[in-house]
Amino acid sequence: MDNTVYDIIIIAGQSNAQGCGIGEDPFEYIPDDDILIERGDFSSLVKKTEYGNEYLDLKLSDNYYIEKATLKEGCGCFAFSFAKKYKEFDLEKGRKVLLIQTAIGGTGFSKKHWGVGDMLYERMCKMVRYALSLNSKNRLVSFLWHQGEHDTFENPQFNFEERKQFYYDNLNSMINSFRKEFGVVSFVCAGFTRQWLETYTSQSKAVYEAIE
Repeated sequence: MDNTVYDIIIIAGQSNAQGCGIGEDPFEYIPDDDILIERGDFSSLVKKTEYGNEYLDLKLSDNYYIEKATLKEGCGCFAFSFAKKYKEFDLEKGRKVLLIQTAIGGTGFSKKHWGVGDMLYERMCKMVRYALSLNSKNRLVSFLWHQGEHDTFENPQFNFEERKQFYYDNLNSMINSFRKEFGVVSFVCAGFTRQWLETYTSQSKAVYEAIE
């Protein structure tokens, strides 16, 4: 058993949650000895079916490792500023923050990545179980979600209400399934980029209303 005691924050969703976001006022993250991150190996390639439809070919590994939390230069992730604030206001003495990075760019509910039983949902649960198993005093404190952008343009046959209901049903099932296994934990959701809001205005509104 690891002697380090963690307050665990889950990061889930697509590219902005993965650490590929670039804001208008970039957040400069300075690595901190009290903020670590659990990562898992994976590969991700955009491929096409014989009919020309694009899909994401994901290959996942059960190899999980913990290191000091860092971001690529010029990139941002709202979870890192969240972790800094959590340390400042809520972290108890003798404990550290552990971010669990489960987000992968280009993923969503429509292509069966994050629904209950889908590959990234199951991978996330495995990574959480691993983190909790390291020390009996470890605890989950928050679930950070940034996703929905891809579900605004996939399923083009959906009208407004169908898109809203589809997203609502999937997100609701995901949260409830997670809480059934791991207990009630706060769920925090980030908004979309301006590009998505301007390009897919009606579709984005449908997903926003589902999240609300």
